[in-house]
Amino acid sequence: MPENRNEYNRIVSEREKRGLKPRKIYLDLGNFVFPFPETGLKEIPADEMYVGVDLKQALPNSMYPNNFHFVEADGRNLPLADGSIDEVYVGNLFGEPSRGQKSKLEILPELNRILSENGQVVVAETLTPKATPFSLEELPGILDKEGFEIVDLVTQDDEEKWKKEISQYNIHASRVYTHAEVMGRRYLVRFKKKLEQTNATV
Repeated sequence: MPENRNEYNRIVSEREKRGLKPRKIYLDLGNFVFPFPETGLKEIPADEMYVGVDLKQALPNSMYPNNFHFVEADGRNLPLADGSIDEVYVGNLFGEPSRGQKSKLEILPELNRILSENGQVVVAETLTPKATPFSLEELPGILDKEGFEIVDLVTQDDEEKWKKEISQYNIHASRVYTHAEVMGRRYLVRFKKKLEQTNATV
C-alpha cells in the first residue's frame, strides 16, 4: 500500500531516533513507475533516502530498497517539512501536455519551501519541450520571481555535456530522438535558492 503522510513522517522520525538521519534526501516529483535511480546512473546509497511523489503510486514499496519511499501527493501541496530536501528532480513534467500547463508553475513555491539551504532542483525535459507553459528564454525570469537562481543550463547544443548530465537521471534520454513528435530544444536546468534568501534564514 502507498505510504500516506503520517506513515512517511513516522518512518523518518524512527530513523532519526536510531541515529539514521539520511545524509542526503532526494525527491523525485512525478516519478510514476520510473524512479530516476532505476532509469539513470545516479545511485542512492543506503545512508541516503529517495522519496518518490506522484498522484498515485504505481508499484508497491516491497519492490524497492528500504531507503526508497513513496508519497501520494500533489506537487503543489507536498507533505514534507520546510528545508527537508537536498535535491529535487522533476523529469518531463512541464513538457507533458495532458495537464493544465499554467498550474504546473504552482509547484515552484513548494519546491522553494522544502529545499534545504544548499539544495538544488533539477528540471529535465527530454520529450516535448514545446508543450511547456514557458519558453526556455523565459525560464530564468520565472525562476527569479520564485526566489531561485540558475546554477547550470544544459541543452543538446553541447552534446557531450548533455549526455553526461542527463544520463544520471535517464540514460535513454541521451540518445538522439528521431520521432516526428519530438520538437523543441531538450534541456536540463539546475537551480537553487537565491543567495540573499538563504542568508536571511540563517
